[in-house]
Amino acid sequence: MKPNAPPSKVASQRGVAVIEFALVLPLLLLVIAGLAEFGRVIWYYDALAKATRDGARSLSLVVKSDWSDNTDRGTAITAAKTLVVSAAAAANLPALASSNVQVQCDNGSGFAACSSTFPNYVRVAVVNYGVNLGDLFPIITVDRDAWSVTTISLQPYTVMPYMQ
Repeated sequence: MKPNAPPSKVASQRGVAVIEFALVLPLLLLVIAGLAEFGRVIWYYDALAKATRDGARSLSLVVKSDWSDNTDRGTAITAAKTLVVSAAAAANLPALASSNVQVQCDNGSGFAACSSTFPNYVRVAVVNYGVNLGDLFPIITVDRDAWSVTTISLQPYTVMPYMQ
């Protein structure tokens, strides 16, 4: 080999792969973190939807004699809210309170507070509940004037016919 020969093409390309990997790695990690965060949000939504389904099912099966009694109806509504909160806690969801669970009835004129009239449908919903993006991975989004963590509002609900 001559002492002043130009380096081979393979030898001159050695560092290129490392530099390309260093440029692509942060973008790849950001995509993976975003997928994990949105997967967590979808998991929370699914758990809340299942919890509202359990609450609506329990309300749709209250016997008519109990529904017309204010005390028994109130007890059934409280039990449905407690069931939703318990199911959310069992799924390890953060801090769902019974105040975040709304129970409404439809007597033919739209959903409103439950009365002594037998409803056609019962509706159990989660209201005023949000999940912060960035809890699992610190993904920070730019708000107009400040750095902030984005909150995604989750409001699943279930409507079931009154079965009794």
